[in-house]
Amino acid sequence: MLPELLDTARRRLEGATAGDEQGAADMVIRKLEQGDENATRGFFERIPEADQRFFKEDVLEPGTVERWTADARVRRLIAIADDGTVRGYAAVVPGVGWSKHVAELHVIVDPDERRDGLGTQLVWKALELTRELDLGKLVVEVVAEQEGAVEMFERLGFCREAVLPGHVRDRDGKEHDLVLLANTGLLAAEFQGAAS
Repeated sequence: MLPELLDTARRRLEGATAGDEQGAADMVIRKLEQGDENATRGFFERIPEADQRFFKEDVLEPGTVERWTADARVRRLIAIADDGTVRGYAAVVPGVGWSKHVAELHVIVDPDERRDGLGTQLVWKALELTRELDLGKLVVEVVAEQEGAVEMFERLGFCREAVLPGHVRDRDGKEHDLVLLANTGLLAAEFQGAAS
């Protein structure tokens, strides 16, 4: 069974890397640090309202990004272009108590950089963090109508665990289905060989 899972993960990863190099190649992905607040806030201001309505917290609220840079428990990554602008963001939010082996993944990509592989690169870096944090499972929640994002996560070895009807209520009060996907860390070990 395990060899079959490893082969499946390897095939998914090889398919995910095809064509992903062009747009993401000129980005530096690193941890969010103090001093990145203005560029990060500028990034979130460029995200369309239609996407912002699904954020779990108000990223434009004063003090939010500053709070993030002081939070050592959550690992936050940013993708920075040559001109210094932030083009992508990812966070690995570890659970607590009985879920401390599980973390939630958040990934947001600048609309101008979508479909160029940056989201994939951010997920890979997040998978690296699962080892650093000694996590056994990484979950991501995606609004069902964001089909491109669901497909990307599935290509990267995430599996659907649940669809929760009407689970998300956006800022306009409209309800949306939520897809819960999970990666058990199998791909995190495999991606090292394929990404090298």
